[in-house]
Amino acid sequence: MAALGLFYVSKGGVKLPPYELPGEQKWRTDFLQWHARSIVGKACLLPGHMRDGYLARAEEAQLEDGVLTELEVYGVFECARRTLQGMPGEPATREEWDVFTGRQDTEEMELKARRQAIFRGEENDDAS
Repeated sequence: MAALGLFYVSKGGVKLPPYELPGEQKWRTDFLQWHARSIVGKACLLPGHMRDGYLARAEEAQLEDGVLTELEVYGVFECARRTLQGMPGEPATREEWDVFTGRQDTEEMELKARRQAIFRGEENDDAS
């Protein structure tokens, strides 16, 4: 049986576990926070007056994508909007973007490793 995302694929098709796996809830929370930061970072590449349009289009795309629940999409984008309210209107510099994407890429790899550990039964509720 192979683990893909938060479900299992076997000869019988896709099977969701009937219970929450240890560490899954904290992982999902951290993933949603990472996703919100990613949206904020991309929005910061734009001048302030273009950010609302970007957020509206990105939110619609996320709803159509179906990877996140409707409630999760709302929460992620509400967090992004509130974060952007305190940001300067000038676009981020190339250097700022490079630092940001480096951190995001590292955190994404850590999230993927944690997700795999959850499915191997190696993640516990206290893991960060």
